[in-house]
Amino acid sequence: MLGPPPGGEVEGAAALVDAIIARDFAAVSALLSQAASASRLPSLLALRVDKASKQSLLHLALAPPGTCRRDIVFALTGSGIDVNARDRGGRSPLHLAVMGGLSDVAIHLAKECGARVDVCCKAGGGPAREATLTLDQEELEQPAAAGGEVLDTQIQVHLHTTATTPLHIACSSGLATAASAMLRFAKVDLKDKAGATPVSVAAAA
Repeated sequence: MLGPPPGGEVEGAAALVDAIIARDFAAVSALLSQAASASRLPSLLALRVDKASKQSLLHLALAPPGTCRRDIVFALTGSGIDVNARDRGGRSPLHLAVMGGLSDVAIHLAKECGARVDVCCKAGGGPAREATLTLDQEELEQPAAAGGEVLDTQIQVHLHTTATTPLHIACSSGLATAASAMLRFAKVDLKDKAGATPVSVAAAA
């Protein structure tokens, strides 16, 4: 159960969170328009869903991957939400996009929105810590949205044990188009916390 967003006194915050959870694009669009008209949009987009997860509204729109509505993601990014916000596990929205196999969303975030491709999420430090800082197994196993891909077991294990970047995840999971687009914004010898490069993780996949 989600808790009230920090700064919940911002008008429309609870309604926007509910609309994103319900994957109701019409409601999300209307609420963003209302907030923009009332000069409340920056405060609304800066909200975190709850203190425990530290997820932004964009994180909320992207997870779990099987329920992602691209139009809601694009509405949020088009409204100016921070695409580099990081949750408690150090994951950015771009991490979630590539973990969910959403190549087109990943390319949109990296190429059009300036999302960083070289930021590492946190590595697990034991079963309890990993459960907190990484996507739940149930989420990873959900079918991806149309056109998406589901990560296999080998990649899931890598994500649970390594502090890695969105680019490494894309290379590991065979998201060639997304990886190619992200390579325009990072060095080919970029290393994750385990010392692996995008090329080495692609070869091992």
